[in-house]
Amino acid sequence: MKKNILYITLILGYLLLIAGALLWLSMPEWATIIFSVGAFFYAVSRLFMLPQSQDFRVRRLNLISIIGVVILAGGVYLMWEQKNSWVIALTLSIFIDLYSGFRYPKKK
Repeated sequence: MKKNILYITLILGYLLLIAGALLWLSMPEWATIIFSVGAFFYAVSRLFMLPQSQDFRVRRLNLISIIGVVILAGGVYLMWEQKNSWVIALTLSIFIDLYSGFRYPKKK
């Protein structure tokens, strides 16, 4: 049950992040709020879904995922400050998430 809630929270976070990024051009005030809520949902679900392992590779990928969440939090700050460099932080966070998603070992 907990895993299903985390997946729903992750998907909701992704959708709110996309909505906030797309609304930035037309309604920056609302986009900032939506983006922030989406980043919060994404960060909470991502941090609770990290696999626990003694394998060095998995622990390294967990650390890389945490760095991606911190970069996304920096992007939220930049969006609140009305700077356009939040796009770079979002892009870096996306690439880090994509990298770590492909590099985790497959479950047997």
